[in-house]
Amino acid sequence: MPWCLLAAVYLATLVVLPARGKSLPSPGQTILAVTTYGDFITNDDVEQRTKLDFLITQKQASQEEVIRQLSMDMAKSHEAEGAGLQAETEVDKAFADLCTRLNVTPEQLTESLKDKGIGFDILRERLKAEVARESLARKKSHGFEDRLDRPLIPQK
Repeated sequence: MPWCLLAAVYLATLVVLPARGKSLPSPGQTILAVTTYGDFITNDDVEQRTKLDFLITQKQASQEEVIRQLSMDMAKSHEAEGAGLQAETEVDKAFADLCTRLNVTPEQLTESLKDKGIGFDILRERLKAEVARESLARKKSHGFEDRLDRPLIPQK
C-alpha cells in the first residue's frame, strides 16, 4: 500500500511540476533544489550562474549561495507575475540597456557569454528577477503605511 501511494505522488509530481515551472531536466542533469514554486535548480543552472556572477562581480560564490540566489530570483519573478507586474518587454529593455552600457550588440554579448560557457537564458533569468524586484519595489502599498515597529496600518 505505501508503495502505491508513493508511486501516485511521484506520478503527480511528474505531471504537475513541469506544467508549473521549467520542464524536467535532461537525463544527465542533477536536480540540486526545488523551489517553493516547483521550479528545478539543476547543477548546470548553478554552474552557469556561478560563472555569470563571477564575470559580473569578480567574486567566487559558494554553491549554497548561488542556489539561494537562484531560489530568491525565481520567487521574485513568480511574485511579480502573480501581481501582474512582470512584462517580457521590460526584460527585453533591460537586456538592450545592458548591451548599450557595455557598448556591444545583443549578438556580441550572447556570443561572448557562450564563449565563457554561460547560456543566454541564465542572463535573461537574472534580468527578469532584477526587473521583478524593481517592479515590486515600485508597487504602492495600497493605502497602508509600512512601519518597522508596528503592523501595516491604514493611512488617514
